[in-house]
Amino acid sequence: VRLCSSAGEIAKSRNLASEKVKALGHPGLSDTFWTFARTVQLLKVEKVQDGEEQNLRYNNALYNKALHQAATAAVAVLRGPSGPVEQAARRLELEFGRGILSSQYSKLSKLLSLTNKLATATRNAVDLTAWMIDSLTLALRMNMVTPAKCTEKFLDRDRKTGDAGFWLSRMLVMQVFDYAAKLANKLPEPDKVKLTGILAELRCPSTCWEKYLRHADADQGAAGEDDVDGEDPEDVERPVPQSKIGAVKEGFNKAIGMLLDLLLELMSGKHYKDCCMLASSEDGLAKALTAAQLGSSDDTENQEPCALINQMKIIVDKLDNSTKSVGATSAAPAPSLLQSLAKASEADTPEECVERERQWKVVQTERRKFVSFSVPNKISKDCLVTAFRGCGKVFTHKGTLNSSHRLIVASADLLAEAGTDPWLKGTPPTEEWKEICAFAKDISGPEDFVVLFDGRMREVRRLSEDILLNQQHTEECTIVYSGGCPPRTGRTRRVPLAAKKVETGAVKFPVARTKIQTTKKGSFTVCGEASTYQGTYSGVEYRAVSEMPLVSADTKKKIIAPATTADLPTPPEDWQDRHGSDVPLFWNESKPIAFWNAIIEEFCAEAVFDITAGTGALMEASLTAGIAYHGLCRLNKEHMSWVQAVADRAACGMMALEGSTLYSDENAKAVKKHFPAVLESLSNQDDQDEAQAQAPRPTRRLWGKTSLKTASRRRPSRCEHGGSKSQSLRKQAVKDGLVPKARRGFVIWFQENSKVKKGAPKSKFLNEMKHLGAVWQGMTDKQKAPFMARSKDEFMAQRSALAVLGIKMRGSTTSAGGPDEAKDPPAADESGGRVGPFELNGARAPIGGGAYGSVYSCQHPQSGLNVAVKVYRGSDGPADCRHEVEQMKLLMKAVPQQKMMWFPLLVSSGVTGRPWPWMATSLCGPSLATALRNPAAHGKPRTWSVAAQLRSALQTLHDAGILHLDVKPGNVLWCPCTDQVQVCDFGMSENMARLQKASQAPRFLQYVTAAYRPPELWPARVNGDGDCGVRKQLLTAAVDMWAYACVVFEVETGNPFMPKGEAGLRAWCKQWPELWKTRSDLANCPAASHTCCTKVLRAGKWALFVLVGCAPDPGKRRWPELCHQK
Repeated sequence: VRLCSSAGEIAKSRNLASEKVKALGHPGLSDTFWTFARTVQLLKVEKVQDGEEQNLRYNNALYNKALHQAATAAVAVLRGPSGPVEQAARRLELEFGRGILSSQYSKLSKLLSLTNKLATATRNAVDLTAWMIDSLTLALRMNMVTPAKCTEKFLDRDRKTGDAGFWLSRMLVMQVFDYAAKLANKLPEPDKVKLTGILAELRCPSTCWEKYLRHADADQGAAGEDDVDGEDPEDVERPVPQSKIGAVKEGFNKAIGMLLDLLLELMSGKHYKDCCMLASSEDGLAKALTAAQLGSSDDTENQEPCALINQMKIIVDKLDNSTKSVGATSAAPAPSLLQSLAKASEADTPEECVERERQWKVVQTERRKFVSFSVPNKISKDCLVTAFRGCGKVFTHKGTLNSSHRLIVASADLLAEAGTDPWLKGTPPTEEWKEICAFAKDISGPEDFVVLFDGRMREVRRLSEDILLNQQHTEECTIVYSGGCPPRTGRTRRVPLAAKKVETGAVKFPVARTKIQTTKKGSFTVCGEASTYQGTYSGVEYRAVSEMPLVSADTKKKIIAPATTADLPTPPEDWQDRHGSDVPLFWNESKPIAFWNAIIEEFCAEAVFDITAGTGALMEASLTAGIAYHGLCRLNKEHMSWVQAVADRAACGMMALEGSTLYSDENAKAVKKHFPAVLESLSNQDDQDEAQAQAPRPTRRLWGKTSLKTASRRRPSRCEHGGSKSQSLRKQAVKDGLVPKARRGFVIWFQENSKVKKGAPKSKFLNEMKHLGAVWQGMTDKQKAPFMARSKDEFMAQRSALAVLGIKMRGSTTSAGGPDEAKDPPAADESGGRVGPFELNGARAPIGGGAYGSVYSCQHPQSGLNVAVKVYRGSDGPADCRHEVEQMKLLMKAVPQQKMMWFPLLVSSGVTGRPWPWMATSLCGPSLATALRNPAAHGKPRTWSVAAQLRSALQTLHDAGILHLDVKPGNVLWCPCTDQVQVCDFGMSENMARLQKASQAPRFLQYVTAAYRPPELWPARVNGDGDCGVRKQLLTAAVDMWAYACVVFEVETGNPFMPKGEAGLRAWCKQWPELWKTRSDLANCPAASHTCCTKVLRAGKWALFVLVGCAPDPGKRRWPELCHQK
């Protein structure tokens, strides 16, 4: 190199040296073809003669036409050391060596020729070449092929048979990704954006390997020679790690989940033979998929579509079925969401119509998060097993006994209907019920409960007894209906305990009945049932017509009997007089939504597999409870489309109902804007005729004895005789405005959800009260809990105010300490020793706490992780918990990973947790306050270490745009073993960006605990004025600086820097500015400042530190220096 006078001579010398090294048998030390191509570029070789004159060689072959073509193609994709092709080639070389591709110019020539040919305006040859090389790296990692078998025949094409090789198969995978991107355009905009990002991750081989395949591949272990000898490379397939993509699929419906599974399988090497076959054929992917969708392979000589095409066809069909927008002419229940969707007024603009359609897709998307449907080929054991395995979230549900179960349900009255008067007699589905019982017999999941109802048909009951009830862990349950049969049957039977009033069910438990935890029965206890161990449900009312979705006769014929030409039986005259021409889908359907709510709650169901979807009663109960549901539409696709419309209509109503599982402010506003007719129809489902026919009568026990509950209701109360004196005083105090009002839980919920405006007619108000009362009764205890908690807080506040006036109420427990004393969170829930999913460690006493919550030491039962769980008090608990969780998430997002050591890590949270909201973080150690109170047990913290770490933590917090505003020893954790300090409790923290907005006000009237609060935040009343509160302009980093200096002072001296009490604080505030002015000569301070001076001198060498950090003027306050204090 020293003898060379130019870069060209250096390049030629390097080429000569490389060839000599290669000839000596050291190819690993020679140049790759990429380097040779750069040499050709540097020497400006434009034709073969130029290379021959320069005496260029590669693999000891003189420069020729093949080398020139390959080098020219390679130069076109090279972009320097950081180019995508160079980086992809480097990854391949470092992991599997140069001999795979970089040193083989014949392989590179075929690859570059193919990428140049297939390059488009949106996908250039450079990116395509880099993607191909990374795909080869991924294939070698996944053991699709071994390095020894990575030949030109494998990569390019088999010259004898003409079969496509690896490069062309990867191009077909790229086409599948392009097709998936087109399918994503059918989704609502939020899901479309989310799915597009996931597709980009899966499409990139490096990202796909790191995020989805690497760890699972390591768990599988590398395939040895014994695993691949004697097999073709394309035959070696490794299991696809479904669990790695499972968390991603949670946010999508089943069709998108199947699509993501297929794309991951393609990237991992599955369907390789199918890809090669499609790449070799003239039709290609698009034509093959179109032919499969049209079913054009009627000729027996034609081959069946390959597994890849079949899988894509299933995905496309499911996606089209779940995302299509059904018009008003489609089969829909009355009143129908789809009808109101089509009722666009003439004044609506095209943009408004598009927005209505977009919101319709949002409704469908929200519904599919919980509810899905499918149509089995037929009701047989094998088909039911296939449908069960393909039901997505419900099949993959993993629960635990006595806490989270999966429920498999079937009702015989929702399977078939025939005869001339189906409203009088049910149709026993004998053969189908045998298959359902056979399927249920083999269910053996550790948390699976099977419930099969006979539909009040004796023939079905006998089948259940013969097939299922003689099995182990199987018992019988009974439903006792109240009143007579519903008037939709044409008559009312009032024979006690007749067959029409009793329905039996076969219940199969996963374990012995005695191992199932029993709880208090909350509903359907007219016969005196006390616990869930008793398998009777008494007092169940038949499903009302106002609750049941109706369907036109023509649509019902398409669903029930599409193959027959005869018309369905004409409904009874009394039905037509009441309800018109629309009819129920199943005349004998009896179980209401309230009953299914009770079943879900009693069986602790978190997933439901409904073999008989029927008209969607169980679906609506599952949607209300927010659990996964999959229903089988046994009849046909018309049935599935109809029941999907029922589900979408129910989801539309829930999206506008505050407190429901689908509610959000944005969606509620959009639904109320675009679908007001749907919401009005849902709120006015009031059937007066049926209500009169089913008027409640005195409930009695089965054996004629009056229920204790009924007797207690009949007992005259004190209020009936004029009320007590304390009640009269309370009412007068509320009327005079001396105490706040207190409302019951239902009243709070009713006032927030009622659409009747003030001043409306009384009849309209009573109808609204009746409708919402029925909705309230159908809600679960979990859904009622927020309103009951608010009601309790209101009554506690009222009783506290009454106690101040000297009025004592019966049952009042309010003490002088105020209402918060009665609202301390329990150490555990009713299950014993648990807060959320965590179990309490040791003693159940809190390890810390403050004005807004208590902290408990807990452990996760599965992982064994020790955490600190903070439980929030009072009616503002959810808001406080939500704010602190948001601040923790913002902190983890804005702060670099290496600086998160100064803060606890957010593990989990339950903002809507019951009975109290909670947040779990990593467990560090005791607080500084605890260590300073008991140094013998924990040791004495080192002042310099605490000061250095706490300063770094607060500066990191300020750099992230967050003010802590409550720095004190109680909010600083210290681990004695590692001397690690962490800042916790962000309940009072504020975002600097939020405080800068003119429309935003401070969340609290005052910040920082009194003993660590700077003078500028003290209310003016300390100085004699009457004003109080804090201006947001005063909330700056200087507030945390002052508290920081006070904490360091307390660690050094063991005593707080500022005095306690208002009188001492007033004197201290006057003395401190004068003392600070003479800080350079504390020995000669004014006599009035001796108290403050004594405190500062007590800090010893930290006195100057305190004076710098506690400057009276916030503008002069700064971080004290630490280097000379050690």
